[in-house]
Amino acid sequence: MEEHITLHSKPKVINKLILVGNGFDLSLGLQTRYEDFLLWYLKKFVVKFLESKEPFKNEKGKLIYSHNEDELFSLYNTNFYIYEDEHVQSFKKDMDSYNKIKNYIFNGSHKLTHHFKSNLLEKILKSSIQSWVDIEHTYFKLLKECVNEKKIEITILNNELHQLKVLLHEYLSQLNYSNSKESRFTFHYGKQFSKPIEKTEIIEPVLNKELIVSEKIFFLNFNYTNTITNVINSSMFNCHGVFKEVIVSQIHSSLKDAPESLVFGYGDEMDLEYKKIEELNDNSYFQGIKSFKYSENSKYRDLLRFLNSDDYQVLIYGHSCGLSDRVMLNEIFEHERCKSIKICYYDKKEFVNKTMDISRHFTNNQMMRKKIVEFNEEDVMPQFSSFIQ
Repeated sequence: MEEHITLHSKPKVINKLILVGNGFDLSLGLQTRYEDFLLWYLKKFVVKFLESKEPFKNEKGKLIYSHNEDELFSLYNTNFYIYEDEHVQSFKKDMDSYNKIKNYIFNGSHKLTHHFKSNLLEKILKSSIQSWVDIEHTYFKLLKECVNEKKIEITILNNELHQLKVLLHEYLSQLNYSNSKESRFTFHYGKQFSKPIEKTEIIEPVLNKELIVSEKIFFLNFNYTNTITNVINSSMFNCHGVFKEVIVSQIHSSLKDAPESLVFGYGDEMDLEYKKIEELNDNSYFQGIKSFKYSENSKYRDLLRFLNSDDYQVLIYGHSCGLSDRVMLNEIFEHERCKSIKICYYDKKEFVNKTMDISRHFTNNQMMRKKIVEFNEEDVMPQFSSFIQ
């Protein structure tokens, strides 16, 4: 009698690389935008200004009472005036947006005199459109001005970036991160992270009976917060029970570390003017370039080991895919082992814009079109605001 042998195909291993950006923290209800940070900084600054009661002489020798300054900014009232406590309390209550605090300081109705000690802070506040702020991109624009116009000294610009980094570390450290530990909500994230990769998400042919399995999941966390670790650990659909290996890499360092360790700056070495910076033969110009901070630890090389180990799918959770991380994202997206790129989004508008942002990291548009997975209503990011309603 003839014996029939059934051959079982070996599962196809495609691991998961999840890019975690600020949009992930925003989905948890955290106020972690740059404009939230600047609102906190300016509001605290103005409150100290309003509460000042000691007489002070300005640079013209005029006696004033309301005054405050730090290494970045100074503010004083041109009138001989002491603010009442009612005004201070009203200010604290009413100043709830970045645009409001900007108008309060700069529109002239309160007769305040301000002076920017920092070119970087001035450029950030003056170039921000409504509530959109990009500190790192603004820094790089000024860096190029240092190269081409010599109007700003690079050591001064680097110090200004450092001061903002210290303040940002302070701001993020005082936020409340309890939402990221709410298991009834984080369950939804755990379920998404653990969802099997569909064959339709991969362009390369997969045999009909061939299973796709993900043995490793690598969370590349661009945030300084550790919310992704909280979500993973608190989720009732825990990743540790699904994958053989779960890796979380704080590629830009963490709030647990000193402010100096934060990777904060710019990373577009593909910019046409970057060659000019290299040819200056002055290392001061590299202090705000991200790639030189990566060599201070093994995190970037750990990422490269993951990229070269097996095929993988990229999932994007709240990362802007902006040019400030261009070199790293190009390496991830165009790698031969990257089989597809899946965007988890807030709404369809964000999805469409994100496809355009991703395209800037490709040198081969044909490859880009093959890798980006089409819009799917199931890929919407969970929102804590919807959960609590």
